[in-house]
Amino acid sequence: MKRDGLTGGISFGGNKTRMLEFRLAPAVAQKADTIVFDFGIQLNRACQIVIASRKLGMNLKLILRKTCQNEKINVQGNLLIDLLAGAHIKIVNSAPGE
Repeated sequence: MKRDGLTGGISFGGNKTRMLEFRLAPAVAQKADTIVFDFGIQLNRACQIVIASRKLGMNLKLILRKTCQNEKINVQGNLLIDLLAGAHIKIVNSAPGE
């Protein structure tokens, strides 16, 4: 059993942080230097992966999906944290028909 306050200080992650131990371990074992993930723009999970990969010394490339073509992108919240933590971000449309 792990207490959330003792999970390594990755942005109050709880279960998300524990999941990362299993998802990133193979990358560490293979000496990967870059991780690529695909998420929605403001998801907590993306923020967790950015911080975890940076703590491991890996580069992170995030492909973030807009929910509609006209969605306005505000650099705030989790997206701001992703950028401040050093993620390389590409925003793409995921609206139906695109």
